[in-house]
Amino acid sequence: MEIAVELFDAIGKPLTYSVPREFEEKITVGSLVRVPLGKRTSLGVIRDVGPCDCDIPIRPICELLQDGPTVGSDLMKLANWTCRYYGTPFHAALNVIFPAAIRRKKNWHRLPANATNENIFPPHRHGCLFSETLAIDGLNRALLKSSLIAENFQCILLHESNFRRRVSAYVTLANDAWSLGKNVLIVSPKIRDVLRLKMHIKNELSPSAKPNVLCWHSDLKPSEQCALWNPICRGSPHILIGTSAIIFFPLQSPSLTIVDEEHDSAYKREKFPHFCGRDCAVYRAKLNGGLCLLGSGSPSMESMHAVNRKKYGYWKFAKEDEIEKSFPNVHVVNLQLADRSFQLLSELLIKKIDNCLQRKLQIVLLFNYFGYGKGIICRRCGTEIVSGNLDSLPKPGKNFCPKCCHRSLRIGRMGTKAVEEILHYTFPDVSIVRCDRGPGTSQKLVQQSLEKFNENCFSILIGTSLAADAIRGKNVGLACLLSSDQTLNRSDFRAAEESFQFFQRIYCLCTQRDGDVPIELVFQTRNPKNIPLQAVIQNRPELFYDQEFVDRKSLDYPPYRRLIAQKFLSREKETLETHAMDWMESFMEQYEGNGISVKGPFEGNRHLGQHSQILYYLAKNPMEVTKAIAAMEASRPRPNGIEWMLDVDAKNFTDFL
Repeated sequence: MEIAVELFDAIGKPLTYSVPREFEEKITVGSLVRVPLGKRTSLGVIRDVGPCDCDIPIRPICELLQDGPTVGSDLMKLANWTCRYYGTPFHAALNVIFPAAIRRKKNWHRLPANATNENIFPPHRHGCLFSETLAIDGLNRALLKSSLIAENFQCILLHESNFRRRVSAYVTLANDAWSLGKNVLIVSPKIRDVLRLKMHIKNELSPSAKPNVLCWHSDLKPSEQCALWNPICRGSPHILIGTSAIIFFPLQSPSLTIVDEEHDSAYKREKFPHFCGRDCAVYRAKLNGGLCLLGSGSPSMESMHAVNRKKYGYWKFAKEDEIEKSFPNVHVVNLQLADRSFQLLSELLIKKIDNCLQRKLQIVLLFNYFGYGKGIICRRCGTEIVSGNLDSLPKPGKNFCPKCCHRSLRIGRMGTKAVEEILHYTFPDVSIVRCDRGPGTSQKLVQQSLEKFNENCFSILIGTSLAADAIRGKNVGLACLLSSDQTLNRSDFRAAEESFQFFQRIYCLCTQRDGDVPIELVFQTRNPKNIPLQAVIQNRPELFYDQEFVDRKSLDYPPYRRLIAQKFLSREKETLETHAMDWMESFMEQYEGNGISVKGPFEGNRHLGQHSQILYYLAKNPMEVTKAIAAMEASRPRPNGIEWMLDVDAKNFTDFL
């Protein structure tokens, strides 16, 4: 018997090995083996098994690390689909399935026989988020449970901005799946959200069932990751909660997959391979014939487009079922009417801050530019351009506004540090803390600042979006977004969508606070009639989605077509520009008439001392583009010193039209 083994090392193709007789009955596709590679050994996964028909002696495998398949058939299909869709080699998918701590040779001999998550996460390590038990009255529970029993694939978008109500749906469905002996995957974009979900779901699940809840994220120590790996692969029912990496973990045939905050850009992996966790979760649920629930308060355009095409179901809690909310008193300040050309704090905001300080309430000010920088603003259209280097900005009186082509540009100060200086001058006796991720600021320091603010050690908090969760504080009486135009004015077709999601997040945090103190919410903007802001204030998300679908369809942008970015890298700038232009012209000659359009090449940011040129492809089927690029790469030589990488469903795309 001979087998084809895909190694974790970047070999580029499977290698063939023979199987000793003692392993022949245990070997199958997906088994994890250790094989000889030169003078050393390496780990790999079996991709194919067949009879030995080769006359040349073949080296045998060294060891079978686990009886049966470590990587199940559904996970092998998911890895193959990821390679085809995102244009990545198979070994890159294996490195996601097996984390670095698991791939190390020594860790395989330290796996405990009966590892449980209780030894790693005692119940008292993280406090319970909620004390009350919530219901799932708004969902048709019987219909969803029948889908779990019949194992019919179904994807449902749960549109609910209230986090507690979303979690109530997750708890109820996880209880149903656990009672049926099914595995459950619950995915969240960020580690802090994973910990919150884990503790609440574990405490609210039926105590009689005694569910085995496991939690995985990148902050775990290697020894903790190894201790969790064995129970995940064992096959007994589990509820696995973690970040997007757990989608590729060898949990046997999960029947329920829950993706919380499905719109979050953190699901798009920045490192290679650049897969989207949300799409991979939906595809794995389809392979297993399971139920996939996508939860979000501001769904992505791709998910809403799938709902409109009847590919996804759509659930929303009825208004009569809504729990009581304390809606904030919203004020919209038009900075265009201000006397000064560059005003970070409006007169209304200063009065509101003074009023809160007199009542001994706390204030949260958000500004998505850390530190201290210079900025240019157009007094005609309100476009803001921020940069730490003034030389890179347009020159007032000489250059035109990039949006309205007018010369009415003014210089001003921007950034959280500039806001802090103004507040210290206006309110000299008030304690102020700045919370951002500038140079020299660690995540630990940011967390400590937030904790001190929650303990009422400071009266005013200034920060970027990282500090938005401080709005939940019991003593917070005022929240303000100092510049609502920063994301709107970006030259990216997703600017309106990201602005709407950020505005919605701030508004929802004001409605889901822990305290009883009424809160006021202030939006400072130079365009108060913009659609994303009005949709949030009026609580009419359909107002945004309807207009955004019209704009996207007129440009034929995602979700109507897929976006693929190809980045060329080289230290020789002239050679790189010539190669990128030749590649674009050759591609257009061969494939542009097949429903594929090409934009570029455009100069990108330098990466590790290398210049970059970027080509953007728009196509309805990304696999057609990846196949075409692979065919061109095989048919034409690549100059020495030039590399390229592919990003399917790219998130960063400048509107160059």
